[in-house]
Amino acid sequence: NIQTLGMPMSLASLTGLAGGPMGAVTIWLLGWLSDKGSGPNRRKMLNVLLSGSIMTAGCVLVVLANVMHLHAVRDGAAMNCSSMPMSNISLPDLPDGSSGTQASGVQGITNLDPVSTEDPLEGTTQSVVLAVASSTPDTFTNPTTVSPESAACLLNSGIPFKAGLGMLGFILIEVGYDATNSFARSWVLTCSSRPEHTTMLVLGLVMASLGGVSTAALGVVDFQFVSGILSVDGSSDNAIPQYEDLSDNSKKSNSGQIESVRDEDFRVSSERRPILPELSSRKNNKTHGAVEKDPSSTYGSWDPLVKPVTPEVRDASWNEKAQEREAYRGRSVLSICANQGVMCTMALICIGMWQGTGATYMFTMLSSDYVGKAIYGGNPRANAGTDSLTDYQDGVSMASWGFIVYYSQSQEENIFKCTLKDAVVSEVHMATGEGNSHPLNSALFLQHCRLGPAMADLFQRLCHSVPGYKVEFVCMQLVLAGLFVSLALTARLEAFFVLSAAAGAHRAIICSVPYAAANDVMQAEAERAKNSGSPRVGLAMAVVTGMMPLAYLTLFPWVGHLETLTGVVSLSPWLGAGFACLAAVFFMPAVI
Repeated sequence: NIQTLGMPMSLASLTGLAGGPMGAVTIWLLGWLSDKGSGPNRRKMLNVLLSGSIMTAGCVLVVLANVMHLHAVRDGAAMNCSSMPMSNISLPDLPDGSSGTQASGVQGITNLDPVSTEDPLEGTTQSVVLAVASSTPDTFTNPTTVSPESAACLLNSGIPFKAGLGMLGFILIEVGYDATNSFARSWVLTCSSRPEHTTMLVLGLVMASLGGVSTAALGVVDFQFVSGILSVDGSSDNAIPQYEDLSDNSKKSNSGQIESVRDEDFRVSSERRPILPELSSRKNNKTHGAVEKDPSSTYGSWDPLVKPVTPEVRDASWNEKAQEREAYRGRSVLSICANQGVMCTMALICIGMWQGTGATYMFTMLSSDYVGKAIYGGNPRANAGTDSLTDYQDGVSMASWGFIVYYSQSQEENIFKCTLKDAVVSEVHMATGEGNSHPLNSALFLQHCRLGPAMADLFQRLCHSVPGYKVEFVCMQLVLAGLFVSLALTARLEAFFVLSAAAGAHRAIICSVPYAAANDVMQAEAERAKNSGSPRVGLAMAVVTGMMPLAYLTLFPWVGHLETLTGVVSLSPWLGAGFACLAAVFFMPAVI
């Protein structure tokens, strides 16, 4: 959409430099504040309303920028063209030898004198060359051959202001969208009881997918007034993942604490003999003088000054205390190692979330642009009325059908999990006879347990030995990478629609598995440390959700520049495949 407002791709992708830091700081700061003080439910509700208001403000700015652009194209250009002479316009000669200027019936302007107009939005702008030849529609379609005069007209026609307004709108949409994902999850978990968490979160997934389907359906409709809104084709919502309460394990740590030992436990009894005068008078086992040895004397001949003492015999209680001290030291070392292991696992999960979100963004934000450019051969910056711009708009409309498939597949995944959850649990309980104590914590098991109680029990046992939802995450990343490569090599609509269906399933996974994996790690750590503190759900969700604007910050600023330098329009599928492979590589240690 920013390209249609006149901004090149190399500058349009720079929105991540502002949207990424703003989104990350907003999520982490408000997530930390939501768990402070009294009334956490009210704080989380206010955060949801605030983030939704930010997103709404961004949508209003995008609509305003597009209305200004359409108004300038329809009214301002026609008004300026009608008052300008045609003597300075020179077009290529037609194949029959006649002058292109005389035969085409072009009306346009070429001078750069200021033109007064009654339109307040165009009052300070200069004339823009909008000459369109009916017989030679592709005369001005090559965006690489731009004269300095045309560039000056472009910069002075209000395009930077409108494109900047659109960029600001998209930044606010990104910030509000990421913040809403985090605060909606934490608010739902705080307000609902624990048995209702899965139902509430999956219901949120279904409603989010329904909203995406509605937005994509609007993109199919061909009317220009809402074209600016429809360009936000895949980035308007994400799913609320399934996860449980996270427990805070930061309030208790055994590392570095060593139990004090009493001095008497290590005291050794020793007796030092006094130095007596008669000892100095002995030499060579003889006495000098009249003093005879008293047989009953305590001090024998040449006894050592320190009398050897037999070590005292320690009772069983002392040995038990020593064993307890050694065990405590061992637990302290293991606690340090365990804390380091938890941090490493959480880091791998966050990196996998970061790269997986990057792969999702490559589809939702750049696939429509790829369809319009690579498959339909259009140009978003072509002049109004040209075949190149029309082809690009047709490609974007066709991409909207792909987004309907994308959101429909994601919604089907979420509805399937929600409706079959109770039935699957009952089948597992019947097969195992363990009643409600039998856990069900695997998304892979939820999706593949349609084969009866016996197979359900088999899948459940497999998921206990191998974390099935993590395996599903890794496999889905590899499948998505392969489909990205297929689209880049073939550049066909069939490959795009297959990728749309796979990306819908990937959306359901990327919005649930990282949160579930982080929840498993935190729950295990809380159980090991026996932490009795209340779970800080807001902060925990903010840490994981903060990877989404981080992906927007680190991936998008250089995508447009790289595409401009290389001239390869199929760059986004290749980048999507690379990000999906990196997500699988970093998440794979969590499986092992």
